[in-house]
Amino acid sequence: VDKAGKFVIDQAGSFISNGTKAVFYFILMLVSIYYFLKDGDKLVDWLRRAMPLPREKVDATFRNLGEVINSTITSGLLVAFLQGLLGGILFAVVGLPSPIFWGAVMAFLSLLPVIGAFLVYIPAGILLIISDSTLRGIIVLVVGLGIISQLDNFLRPALMAGKTALHPLLLFFAFMGGISAFGFTGMILGPVVVAAFVALAGERG
Repeated sequence: VDKAGKFVIDQAGSFISNGTKAVFYFILMLVSIYYFLKDGDKLVDWLRRAMPLPREKVDATFRNLGEVINSTITSGLLVAFLQGLLGGILFAVVGLPSPIFWGAVMAFLSLLPVIGAFLVYIPAGILLIISDSTLRGIIVLVVGLGIISQLDNFLRPALMAGKTALHPLLLFFAFMGGISAFGFTGMILGPVVVAAFVALAGERG
């Protein structure tokens, strides 16, 4: 009982700490988005003038970065939609209540860094197992972990490959390296860094 109590206290402290960080980062993101939308053009113009490169190289660099950023956002929205759709179908198949609502929640959570659809389907699977619906719980966990959560790793690079000059394999390693270096935000930062390097190097993916 003493060990269990310490474990619960430690986990509760970690949860509160991570939750506080998530709220802080979310507020930071909103403030940043506001000023980027308000003064973003001025910042881009300043960066263009500050880069010690020929005009055509600067234009090519910003064009490639724009393609990667736009395709990252578009593919992220599509992947989130598919994750929510698959999650809703999964919940409907195993007989869980409100599959449309929980599918929408999973789609929304998939858009947030660090947070994902697993926050819905993992507790649902565990609750099913605890409530003597072992087979249904295992199905939810296997499909969730094996298919829904893996869409980010494989489908997103494939979707981006058709919209950028980067090779799909290079994009895949950009995602994996970005996640390893920056966490889940590396799904965006990784491809952007690689695109900047390719553009500045004067090569095509």
